[in-house]
Amino acid sequence: MSITRSLGALVTLGVPAIIGSGFVWHFTSSWEAIYIYLIILALTALGFIDLSRK
Repeated sequence: MSITRSLGALVTLGVPAIIGSGFVWHFTSSWEAIYIYLIILALTALGFIDLSRK
């Protein structure tokens, strides 16, 4: 996967990180819930990003 595509995927997942964290905070007011949400989002991002450069 090219570097530009990897960066594009990270930017695309950055918006749900910011907006989604706001929603999670609004409904739970818990930092633990936000950390769990961000960890799940990061694991999802790793599924889309190939870190090996060929």
